[in-house]
Amino acid sequence: MTIRSILTFIGLCLLLCQEIHSGEDCSDVIGEDNFDLIKESLSEADCCRFDFLSIIESDVFETVDTTTGSAYLADDGRYSVTVGPDSYYNTGSRLYCYSRLNNQVTVERADSGLVQGNISFVTRLDEYYETSIIDVNKEYQLSRITHDKMGIAETLTVVIDCERHRLSELRFLDHNAELNRIVILNQETDSECDEQMLAPDYPDSVEVVELF
Repeated sequence: MTIRSILTFIGLCLLLCQEIHSGEDCSDVIGEDNFDLIKESLSEADCCRFDFLSIIESDVFETVDTTTGSAYLADDGRYSVTVGPDSYYNTGSRLYCYSRLNNQVTVERADSGLVQGNISFVTRLDEYYETSIIDVNKEYQLSRITHDKMGIAETLTVVIDCERHRLSELRFLDHNAELNRIVILNQETDSECDEQMLAPDYPDSVEVVELF
C-alpha cells in the first residue's frame, strides 16, 4: 500500500467518524439557529484555531488526495496555515509561502492578491456569504455576496456539529471543478492571540525569494 493510499484510508476513516458525530440531530432544539451562534463565536474571538483534514476529489483523474492541516486565524486578518508540507503566513504587511519540500520561502506584499492557504474567511462568513438553510442546525448553503478578491468559492456547503457547537465540514468546488472537503477535527477560540503562533516559522537555511 502506497503512502497516498494510507493517507486516503486514514482520511476516509476520520471522515466517517466525523460524519457520525455531525449526524446527531439537533433539529428539535428550541431557540436560535446554532449556525448563527457558531458564526458569532468565531467572529468575536481574537483568534481561532482549527485542525482539519483536506480532501480533494478529482473525477477527471479518479483520485482522492487527503492532507492534514492546521490554521490559526486572527481577527485582524493575520493567519498561519499549514497544509501538509506547506505553510502560509499573513503578517499584515507580508505574505509568506514556505515549501518544506523545496526548502524555499516566497514573500509578497499582503496586497498582492496571493490567496494560497487563505481560509481566514471562515471566521467572517457573514461578510462574504448569504446563508440558506438546507437542514436546520445541520447543513447550510452559502452563496458569495462579495467580489472574489480572496479566491474564495462562489458557493459553499457548511455542515455543523450543533452538539459540540462548532463547524464540522466545508464543501466547495475549486477552480478546477474538483470537490474540496475540509473536515474540521478540532475548533477552538481564544480571547487573546498567541503572537508566536502567527509569526512565520521556517529554517534559516531556506532560499528566500522576494516578489516585491
